[in-house]
Amino acid sequence: MIEVTKMDITVLDEREFSRQLKQNNQRAFLKMIENYEKFIAPIMRAQGYKRINQKERTVIFSFGEMTFSRSRWKKDDTIRIPVDEKLGLEPRSRFSQELLYQVTKLANFMPYRKVVSVMEMLKEIYITKNTVQHALDMAGELLAEKEEYDSLISFRLV
Repeated sequence: MIEVTKMDITVLDEREFSRQLKQNNQRAFLKMIENYEKFIAPIMRAQGYKRINQKERTVIFSFGEMTFSRSRWKKDDTIRIPVDEKLGLEPRSRFSQELLYQVTKLANFMPYRKVVSVMEMLKEIYITKNTVQHALDMAGELLAEKEEYDSLISFRLV
């Protein structure tokens, strides 16, 4: 929670207020992960999965960098990580899909190094120009897959 101190007539320190908001967001995010873990555990067990361990992961989201723990579940040869599925995270990726989307959009309007500066200034998210390039590469692959899919659909309709 944002610390409410005694009221006075001094000017609001926006940076301090923003820092407190960021801390509150991080606590809320971690609480959401914890609640989802509790919610999904009986569902996974009912489906025959066994919890094998808990691993920590750090991901940069559009709202900041978050480090969280999540359970890994196994059934036969299948391993699932429900929290990663819930968050839409790709295996071994340090970036959320939304962050990559935002970086890609910005890269349409400015050089890669400027995208890095803008993300740092506005969101306090620290990425590199290589991250911007990675986002654009992924976007290109997705567009190519979509075009291929669309051409298959239109071929079937003819």
